[in-house]
Amino acid sequence: MVSASEAWAAFWRITNVSFQVVLDLWPVSLGVLVAAILAFTVGNPLRTPAIRRRLTLLLVTYAIPLLIVVMGAVLRFPGPPRMFTEARQSWRVDMLWWVLLIHALVVLAAPIIMKGVRLRAFAILLLGFWLSATSGFLVEASLQGVGQ
Repeated sequence: MVSASEAWAAFWRITNVSFQVVLDLWPVSLGVLVAAILAFTVGNPLRTPAIRRRLTLLLVTYAIPLLIVVMGAVLRFPGPPRMFTEARQSWRVDMLWWVLLIHALVVLAAPIIMKGVRLRAFAILLLGFWLSATSGFLVEASLQGVGQ
């Protein structure tokens, strides 16, 4: 484990680089953002009972990108930058990929469960998954000690 100040510095570094990746891939980011905004505003979805009942579930998934960045900051590889020939600490990376897999399954399952508002639910959840995916690859590098 790392100290609190190192974890805090790593948290901000990973967050900064994650947002830089989102900005560098601006066409995809803009499309996903516009889709989420339209799905959340057009036609007043809060009047739809299916959305209103599951709004908490839809919005809670936006905490997963934050969880991924926290995992990268707290569980990052504690030593100096290492060579690719060293054995990785697989449990850290496996935890990250399990979180990403669960997030992907939620994004795919929610539209199936939410009959009548499937496309709207998918568009709302897609932005959170996009943020998770872009930060996930950077966190994997942090967990393996690459680029420190």
